[in-house]
Amino acid sequence: MAQKILFDKYSEDKRIYNLNQGYWKRKLQSRLKIKLTKESEIFKNSDARGKKIYDANPIFTFINDNKTKAIRIIQDDISIIKTTLEENETFLISAWLDDISLDNEKKIPELVIALFLTKETVDKAMNLVFLWINDELTTERIDTLV
Repeated sequence: MAQKILFDKYSEDKRIYNLNQGYWKRKLQSRLKIKLTKESEIFKNSDARGKKIYDANPIFTFINDNKTKAIRIIQDDISIIKTTLEENETFLISAWLDDISLDNEKKIPELVIALFLTKETVDKAMNLVFLWINDELTTERIDTLV
C-alpha cells in the first residue's frame, strides 16, 4: 500500500514546520495521557543565540517528571530519498535505545526514533512510545515492531 508523507514541505516552510511540531506534541500528549510542559522538553533545538533551528533533528523531545526516561524523535526530510517511497518502505522508521546525560546528571535511558513521517510510521512510533513509557520495550521488541 502506498504511503503518503505528512507535512512533506516542513523543511521549506517554517509555518508547516511549526504545525508539524505541534502535531507531534498533540499525538504524544494524547498517547501518554499527560500534559507536556517546557520542563518535559529536553532540547529546545535552537542555536547558541536562542534562534530556533528548523531541521527536525529532533522534531520532538520528552523527559518524564522523574527524569528516568527520555524520548527523542528525529524526522527525516523526504528529499533525501532518491527512489520511491515503496522501494524504501522498510527504511521509513528506525528506533533504538540509548542513554542521555543532562547537566552532568546520571545517565537517563532514552528511546530514539528516526522516521519519515507517514501515518504508518506515526502509528509505529506511538506504539513504541507507549511500550517504552510502560517498561515493556526491549531492543529485541523494537526489531519486531519496526
